[in-house]
Formats: sequence, C-alpha cells, structure tokens
Amino acid sequence: MRSSIPVPREADIFKVEANGSERCELAPNSSFVRVQVPVRIVGEGRIGEATFHYSIGSFTSKEAKLLLKGDFETNLRFRVPQELFRPRERLVLEVFAKSGEGLQKVLWAKRYEAGWTGSVPHLEPMADYLGEAPEENG
Repeated sequence: MRSSIPVPREADIFKVEANGSERCELAPNSSFVRVQVPVRIVGEGRIGEATFHYSIGSFTSKEAKLLLKGDFETNLRFRVPQELFRPRERLVLEVFAKSGEGLQKVLWAKRYEAGWTGSVPHLEPMADYLGEAPEENG
C-alpha cells in the first residue's frame, strides 16, 4: 500500500547511495571522532535539499543540509563526542527530505557498529534498514 503522505518531488526522483568506505579519525586537540561517509546522489529533477543526522546511543545530532542534485558526489561529515563512540555502540545515519508540511521521507539510512583498533576509531557497516547486506570492504 502506497503512503498518502505528500513528499517533495525530489524525494521521489533522487536516490542516495553509498560511494566508498567510511573514514574515522580522532580530531587533533579535541575529544571528538571525525567521520566521513562518501555518498552519491543519483536521479533527475530540480536541484533541491535534503537533511542528514546521526544517532548513537541515546544521542541524536543536529540536522545538517545536503544538496540534492543528480550525479553529485559528496561526503557526509560529522563529529561524534569520543565518550559516545564506545565499542559495539550502534550509530545510525539517515538522509531525508522534508515536505512543505514538515513530513519527511527517508532517502537513505545506514547502521554501523562503532569500534576501536588500539587508539584508532572505526565503523563496521551492519545490515541497513532496507534489508540489504553490509557492503564488503576490500
């Protein structure tokens, strides 16, 4: 059954895809883990805007803007407080578009498990919300 919730035209035309491996690093002189997730926007239509945010544990980040434009490659960049980046903690990253009525449609979502190799942070992809298996690295 198709939802009757109105969403912007861009949400029906554009799609967000993973475009490489995630990168994590400790930010120098601070207590944050910097994360970059490369994505590609595919599709056609008017140039628009989406939003993304992450949650880890009970913390949810502020929303950040993302340009919606066909054949556009970018990195979702954010920083996570180091005290929240605990081993086996789940991090959820979501990209969504909003309608004029404030309703939203998820364009892409990915789940990760946080971890550390010595003093180096990393994210392990998990099965995502759409039922796809985690991507193979390498």
